[in-house]
Amino acid sequence: MNKKFKIFGIIFLVLIMFSITACKNPHKDEKISIKDIEWELKTGVVYGEKWAVASFTNNSKYNIWEIEIDLRPKKSFKGSKLEEFYEYFQEEYDETDEHMEYLKENGELRIECDYYGRYNDDKPIEPGATVDNERISYYGYKYATNLDWADYFEPYIATIVYEDDGKIYTVYYDYEANEYTHDSEVETLDDYL
Repeated sequence: MNKKFKIFGIIFLVLIMFSITACKNPHKDEKISIKDIEWELKTGVVYGEKWAVASFTNNSKYNIWEIEIDLRPKKSFKGSKLEEFYEYFQEEYDETDEHMEYLKENGELRIECDYYGRYNDDKPIEPGATVDNERISYYGYKYATNLDWADYFEPYIATIVYEDDGKIYTVYYDYEANEYTHDSEVETLDDYL
């Protein structure tokens, strides 16, 4: 009986040690990491006009075909400051009262920063390369003209579409949970383009 108990104890300790070691780096098996992509928001000139823009630098070893960083309001962005933002948004984009009410009730307030290679002459962000002056938008459809409100938002979800050995993979990174989720759909590069 003691011998079985000792063997069980050793196996149990080995399993615990393995679990602790595996938990130290939960992303060790990720081919691409959000840390491989440097990004920033800034002001830039696009088509002769000043806009709020994003730049992305690919520090991975993969071609990145799409990158989208979805920013959501910080929990502290509420009350009079949020109402001030809505007033700014309505005036800046000439929105009707009805549409503003709809956005307040149904629209998820967000800032989108993105780059889509297939809409940019089929050019990915190659390893070591940077793309600049990608306009950012509110609600995914109104280009931001300045960064006055950017400090009230924080990264929420990142979507990375990358190429590995002629195949296209999509991975999502949840900033709050610090977790990656892989899309089950894998395409060939030809099908993707």
